[in-house]
Amino acid sequence: MEEVYKINEKIAWREIDGQILILDSQQNQMAHDLNEMGTFIFLSLSQGMNLGEIQGFIVDHYPNLSQEQIQTDINHFMNELLKLNLILK
Repeated sequence: MEEVYKINEKIAWREIDGQILILDSQQNQMAHDLNEMGTFIFLSLSQGMNLGEIQGFIVDHYPNLSQEQIQTDINHFMNELLKLNLILK
């Protein structure tokens, strides 16, 4: 889980009041707003963190969630971002 993903440079995004808003005018003509966990992951990706580092931080911040559930949620979220071409491998 050490892969590093990059945010697609063709999208515009901003952090507004602690939440990420992504404007995808290139491909899907959509806006996406991310929840707290999605915002954390997206900001971590923007800082060049790999998935293992991101998972470690989330495990530390959400000790009531199982590591398996966190990994499943991260994988699902990353697959959605890839499918929408918002991030690149």
